[in-house]
Amino acid sequence: MKNLLFKINPKDWIPAFAGMTGRSVLPFLISIKDALLKRSYLWVILIFAFLTRMYGIGSVGVNEQELKNIERIFSLNNPANFLNSDACTNLYYLLQNLWGKIFGYSVFNMRFLSVVLSLLGLFIFFKFTEEWFNRKLAYIGTFLLSISSFHILVSRNISHEILYPVIIITALHLLTLAYRYKMWQYFFLSGVLL
Repeated sequence: MKNLLFKINPKDWIPAFAGMTGRSVLPFLISIKDALLKRSYLWVILIFAFLTRMYGIGSVGVNEQELKNIERIFSLNNPANFLNSDACTNLYYLLQNLWGKIFGYSVFNMRFLSVVLSLLGLFIFFKFTEEWFNRKLAYIGTFLLSISSFHILVSRNISHEILYPVIIITALHLLTLAYRYKMWQYFFLSGVLL
């Protein structure tokens, strides 16, 4: 009974995404199941990464670059300020603005979004490395990236630089899936991200 969702015939599956066939949605669902149940070391690494990034995050003062980013986040209503940067920067400011509307505008909440994005990047990095090499190397690589001082520093700031590796690794992972499964949807999504 508990595995009923994963015993559904792919042809009977009604996908949640318009235009995608059941064949393209089912591997995604199975990969989520594997990630939740079979990757306990990955969850230990992600929890460790979360704790290292959250330690003292609210007690550190705001630096000059963060003040500029906060000013840009609040100036989203002015299109002249919003459209001066590249698309990734605009996406980060838009995410920060939406995050602030939901959870409130505070330095802690704005930094917490960067932490969440860095954890998402670590998870996608694990999936990408596992797809190309093996699970053992994926664990080692993800752990090394999680203790990287540069990655920790960037993920603790209100800065759009944390979104670049997430988007690049996601696009590369989608290209890998497109090549392996020969599905045009993955090619399209990776092209949109790049």
